[in-house]
Amino acid sequence: MLPREERLCRRNDFSHLQKAGKSLRSRLLRLIVAPAPDERRLVGFTVSKRISKKATERNRIKRRLRSAYRIFYPQVNRGVFLLFVAQDAIFNASFEEIQTQIKRLLGEAGVYSNPSVGTPACSSD
Repeated sequence: MLPREERLCRRNDFSHLQKAGKSLRSRLLRLIVAPAPDERRLVGFTVSKRISKKATERNRIKRRLRSAYRIFYPQVNRGVFLLFVAQDAIFNASFEEIQTQIKRLLGEAGVYSNPSVGTPACSSD
């Protein structure tokens, strides 16, 4: 589980992401990245009701996202706010696909310090 102090929760942090963030997109996810006003590293995960009306299914997707991100978490640079927004295709995606997409988006955003560490064994980049 991510440390509580590194979870994106406060309304001010979300509004900072909307104002200063840049968006990157993949088939499964959208990543919004913004520089943090201090050396914090905060991450959040959202799944819209558009993807599933059932809270249990949305929560399952969020659990899978958090679990996939946890592998790359130690190599993510400090001083950034990250928000992963699930896209429609994530509903039927495998865990390995989610890991590959998270790694690719973190690399594109330039916040992943060592892309060779934490690579899933089954990924095919």
